[in-house]
Amino acid sequence: MAQVLIVYATDYGNTQKMAQALAEGARSVSSTQVEVKLAEEVTADDLLKSDAVIVGTPVHMGSPDWRVKKLIDTVCSHLWMTDSLIGFLLGLYLLLEAAMAMLEADVNLQC
Repeated sequence: MAQVLIVYATDYGNTQKMAQALAEGARSVSSTQVEVKLAEEVTADDLLKSDAVIVGTPVHMGSPDWRVKKLIDTVCSHLWMTDSLIGFLLGLYLLLEAAMAMLEADVNLQC
């Protein structure tokens, strides 16, 4: 049975909605178990027992959310340095709503 972990950080609930939609899609695949967790709740054990991890984050000033960055720095880095993540499947989704809204406003002003 495949174990999928969906990790996310959210400010306004949009990244959470995407996480839930991804979980629904993953659950539609037979023999797949899905767990959805906030970035600050994820442990090394969660990652090690997963066959695939999908990480979702809003983007702030071109960078991932601080909670996702903290997960990478404190939990993932140790696993990576000990080669514990070899063969690990990772997916990433980003929400750029504010950046796209500003770009759209800028384009409309110039036209």
